[in-house]
Amino acid sequence: MLPEFATIIDLIDYRAAAASGSGEHPAYTFLGDGQNVSDAVDYAGLKARAVALAAHLQSMTDPGDRVLLAHQPGIDYIVGFFACAYAG
Repeated sequence: MLPEFATIIDLIDYRAAAASGSGEHPAYTFLGDGQNVSDAVDYAGLKARAVALAAHLQSMTDPGDRVLLAHQPGIDYIVGFFACAYAG
């Protein structure tokens, strides 16, 4: 049974720690043509990428600022979304 989480970031942190970068269980997959997996990211990779981008966002913005996510469909959008959450 999973513990209760206050935020989605708490869940990502929990899953990243539990997965420890094994890559066995993707957090998100992207079906580039609508049927076949063209990209995927596990929880540890998602957290690492999102935290790195969050640090960059924090250097350019203040907490609560609005950020426009202008991405092509794919994993980069998901990373950007979670980076915004990590950055506040």
